[in-house]
Amino acid sequence: MVVPHSLPLGHCILTMLRVIGRGLAAVVGGSGIAVVAIGLPERNPLGFLEKDPPVPLSAAYTKKMSLAFEGTVIGRFILRTVPRDLLYKTTISFSAPTVRPKDCLESGLGPTTDLYRVKEVKPDSVFLVEYDSSIIFPPGDLAMHGMSQDDWINASVAAADRDPKDTADAAVADAIALVEYSTKSKGEWVEGTTGQRFPMTMVVAKLKSGGTLLYSPVVVHDGTPFAQWLESQGPVKYLVVGSAAHTLHLPEVIKKYPDAKVIGPPGAQDKLAEVGALPRGKFDYRVHTVADAGAANAELKLEGIELYKLEGDAATQAICVVANKTAMDVDILYGHLPQCKCTQCHDSQYMDRPDLACVRCFKRAIMSPPNTANDFLPHYRLEMMDPAAGLTAMFGPYAPAADGSSATKMAASLRTFLAADFDTAVSGHSTGVFDRDDYRAAVDGAWQWLDGKSLI
Repeated sequence: MVVPHSLPLGHCILTMLRVIGRGLAAVVGGSGIAVVAIGLPERNPLGFLEKDPPVPLSAAYTKKMSLAFEGTVIGRFILRTVPRDLLYKTTISFSAPTVRPKDCLESGLGPTTDLYRVKEVKPDSVFLVEYDSSIIFPPGDLAMHGMSQDDWINASVAAADRDPKDTADAAVADAIALVEYSTKSKGEWVEGTTGQRFPMTMVVAKLKSGGTLLYSPVVVHDGTPFAQWLESQGPVKYLVVGSAAHTLHLPEVIKKYPDAKVIGPPGAQDKLAEVGALPRGKFDYRVHTVADAGAANAELKLEGIELYKLEGDAATQAICVVANKTAMDVDILYGHLPQCKCTQCHDSQYMDRPDLACVRCFKRAIMSPPNTANDFLPHYRLEMMDPAAGLTAMFGPYAPAADGSSATKMAASLRTFLAADFDTAVSGHSTGVFDRDDYRAAVDGAWQWLDGKSLI
């Protein structure tokens, strides 16, 4: 998918569609004749909405992000009439990484001494870096994922009731903190609120030839202890974009390391090209297929790195990596096993720190039962794989195939990745370090619905 991680997905989509809708409504003016007059075809150009209806997902999901829009006259008109390439180009334009919200260091508010925290995953070779981003919700916009403020509170309480380590009172307090912070801030640190951290992660992997690879990079502030530490590890030689939805920090990172080779999926390349962020005009390795990954791996394997392209993942076009027996992903692992042994699940401060209230609220309301599609995945992750969902028309050439083959391709790719030689794993939606068994079991639980078979 092509929506930046720093903006609510529903916000990006609805904003984009509102603009298209207003423009078309002004031209059409209620007359069907104007459809031809403005150069749009009389017949629906979206093949999967014409003769043969698309094959729906075998797995059920109930919270459809696009449902409200598809239910309107203008919504149906746009999704059934506007050419897919135009929808895609408009989505790229609206979701391209332009302005990143200020973090606490840039705003001068909140703690700055531990903006970055480095965890050594493998001795002197693989490091998990936590970065305290600004909260991702725009002011007052908690309607993301089709949820009102009351919905966020109710969903949080429902999840807390399922978790023996949680309480309903704590869930309500966290949800109120989320509402307060979202209402008063612009997604940045502000006075008069309980400062909220929203940790993001990237991975630093050292190369056999010297230097480093950054996986899912975040901004690196000059003059910080972390910047000095990273420089001491040698030159940054590779930047790997793990998801087409995680690009907001990349313009700054690419500018800081212009000689680093950039590897990523086509959706991310299109977004970065939209804002002129690619010094060579394109990625050094544009990875859309397993064969594309093989071309990059011919070089990376000499450095102790291997890419695993997840074909069929229409939503994020994910690229996973294994380095020194450490697996890493973005937008694949969301919910954890009930008995998960990862370091985040056993962090005694995680449930107590006031500055992590928004993180806990997001986890409860989006990524925890009973608010998930299958106890692991947010509902939107399934909708984005459903060819029958109008939302996916905006994915352009990367939309899920109408015959359902995207799901089977993704399942096959995940089996290959999960069979790789690793004993430890980290994930973009967690600050924890997982052992092989927990990680594989959680990914299997989340995604085996793709073809109805175990992935491990």
